[in-house]
Amino acid sequence: MILATFSLKEMPFQKNVPAKQVFYNDQYREMKSRLLFLAENMGIGLFTGEVGSGKSTMLRTAAEELNPQLYRKVYLHKGIERVSTFYAQIAHGLGIQPKYRQAEVMQQVTSTLAELHTNQKIKTVIIIDE
Repeated sequence: MILATFSLKEMPFQKNVPAKQVFYNDQYREMKSRLLFLAENMGIGLFTGEVGSGKSTMLRTAAEELNPQLYRKVYLHKGIERVSTFYAQIAHGLGIQPKYRQAEVMQQVTSTLAELHTNQKIKTVIIIDE
């Protein structure tokens, strides 16, 4: 109905907008540059804004620009109820099949992160989109 009424080819304002179709205003460019700075310098950051302001879209599009030979990105977008869930999601993001016990999963994650950083010289970027 909406598509026909407004002569659109696809629904507007979808969550998975391709990076090349994102409108980059000054705030987006600033957020993107800060995210890339945090990734490069292994920092921790917090981005806040109104609901629907494009935080998730910018996180996804900026993360797409990270060179996979230099960065391993782990994008968490589901609710995190427990610490064990948090580590299990990171393990999945790193391509690890998490073990059953929380302590074992934590060990899997930390050893994988150390291996990536020390031996492969790959920085891990964990994005928590809540």
